Amino acid sequence: MQAMVRSLNNLDERFHHSYFLYLLTGPESFVTVEIYIVPLVALIAALMVKVCASALHAQAVSFSVSRPDRRAYGRRSTACAC
Repeated sequence: MQAMVRSLNNLDERFHHSYFLYLLTGPESFVTVEIYIVPLVALIAALMVKVCASALHAQAVSFSVSRPDRRAYGRRSTACAC
């Protein structure tokens, strides 16, 4: 029991109160935040670009469907085009 508590204390000192910044890749190995943060940020940035592109595309499609061409009615309207 004492050995287990001591090993957990050593592990706590090794991580320096930053448990969430380390990934356990094996029984004896860990990956620090410096290694995995760059690919993680690149993945999130790519997803954000995709979401923005999809939103702009959906907005453009919605705008073209909701606003018909006035020339198709055969006469021009004098009302505001707002």
